[in-house]
Amino acid sequence: MKTIYECSQSKSVKWITAIFILAMVLGVLTEMYYVSKGINVTGAIIVSTVLIAACLSCFLIFPMYIIADDEGIGIRTLLRTIRIPYENIDHIERVRINHY
Repeated sequence: MKTIYECSQSKSVKWITAIFILAMVLGVLTEMYYVSKGINVTGAIIVSTVLIAACLSCFLIFPMYIIADDEGIGIRTLLRTIRIPYENIDHIERVRINHY
């Protein structure tokens, strides 16, 4: 039998993500301004590329679902599903998190 659990973000993670994305957008806009002025064009392109890659990689590796089936547990991201067979699991423990 297959059971799918949706992964959700806490309020803290949502706020941190929003601030991180805003900082990335402001960084890229600042670098675009410097490029338009002709100041350190190569450095601006490199910094903008790194900021955009960092932002995209966060979305690509964020777990979307946890899938439990007869073979093991899978963690689904946008890129792939990571499979963990039951024989590789020593124990499972529920952790309670206080949401503020």
